Amino acid sequence: MTIDVTKPLAHDDGFARMPNILFRMYPILDGFTLETVGLYGYLLSWRQNKSGHAMYGKVWLNQSDITAQTGLSAYKIRAHISVLEKYGLLKATKSRKVANKRIYEPLEPLTEAEFRAIYAEEMSAFQDRMDAADREIEEARDRLQLKQAEFEPEPKAS
Repeated sequence: MTIDVTKPLAHDDGFARMPNILFRMYPILDGFTLETVGLYGYLLSWRQNKSGHAMYGKVWLNQSDITAQTGLSAYKIRAHISVLEKYGLLKATKSRKVANKRIYEPLEPLTEAEFRAIYAEEMSAFQDRMDAADREIEEARDRLQLKQAEFEPEPKAS
């Protein structure tokens, strides 16, 4: 499928729903970035939404169309698709009808409870990074207070 720019590209009645977990939790996983979330949302926006259609819920854009519309290189697209597959957010299969054609099926993200259970180690490592950042901020505040104290005028004797 090549994108036909003569037809409407945005429909007022459609939107790609993306739960907060994609923005707030998945990026703590190795290789998963906000750019990965963006590609996931992009693919969601192109999936077939007519129930009963043989390709319902699937996307069959070619890589050159995705590159042209998103500005992502072919390498980045492949890398993000690999990450989405690794974490169960995308199923990519080869077309049985068209050579060198991939069909993408965006899958639902985990619930927060499922994510915390499956990625407990990653959550713990993330908490450690957050704790370290909090300590760094506190240490910087302490250093600032010491520097400010150096420049405070001496109290005048009465």
